[in-house]
Amino acid sequence: MASRKSIEEATKKIAGLFSKLSNNIQTLIVTAFVTRRDIDIPTAMVGVAELIRRTEAKAYPLIEKELRWHYTSSQLEVTNAMRSAGLTATGKLSEQQIIELNAIISDTLNDYGEALRGVFNSTQKVMTDVRKARLEAIFLEDRLQDTTLKELKDRIINDLARDFTAIVDKGGREWKLDVYAEMLARTRTREVTNLAMTTRLKMEGYDLVQVSSHGGGCDMCSPYDGQVLSMSGATQGYVTVDEAERNGLFHPNCKHRLLPYHIEFQQFDTGIALPDQLRI
Repeated sequence: MASRKSIEEATKKIAGLFSKLSNNIQTLIVTAFVTRRDIDIPTAMVGVAELIRRTEAKAYPLIEKELRWHYTSSQLEVTNAMRSAGLTATGKLSEQQIIELNAIISDTLNDYGEALRGVFNSTQKVMTDVRKARLEAIFLEDRLQDTTLKELKDRIINDLARDFTAIVDKGGREWKLDVYAEMLARTRTREVTNLAMTTRLKMEGYDLVQVSSHGGGCDMCSPYDGQVLSMSGATQGYVTVDEAERNGLFHPNCKHRLLPYHIEFQQFDTGIALPDQLRI
């Protein structure tokens, strides 16, 4: 069943592939500049492109698999809740849900693709800058001394740490690949989980959902820990999901998610350890 734990496990697996790519690119550049006298940047960039291609080949099927699993698992959670309460529920994905899920998967893969293109461009810039410094060192010393090689290696690592930008968001924030990959994996996995939950509940005629409860939340989302929300605003006395999101719930990297809620849904295992008074 989809849960905070399963979302974090998926995030770790996906982010790990992109973290490995960052390390491999750094190793490639350091090796090229420290061990070779003549640097062919176009050839080196072919190597970078191949590393990116291999990462895509491993990461993209994994991303799609995790998003599909969390979507269908979240829908099943609603179905189980209804059936445990003696209510009739269908466990099949509707055509609308399939379209929604495919759109999120497509958007997510496009976002990762844009980040990888940013990494390629950033790598090329770093290599060009370091190659210039390397040529200057050779010109001044006539050859590369051991101390100069170490300085170049340190500069490559520092430049990558500073300039290895995968993407710049709308707010102007620069994201490193591993950090961006982790944020996107966690955010999109939670998004498909919530979307499956709310779509299925609406189809079955329900309006209320409950925010998961756990420690470690930030000031924006902690006020909604365990709170019951209205999806449509039609149920009086409840803050809407949209209003909660505008106030900071489900920010990027947020670990909260939505759970089905209704008086008819007796206690059942949601896969999340909630305090007894907050269980649905």
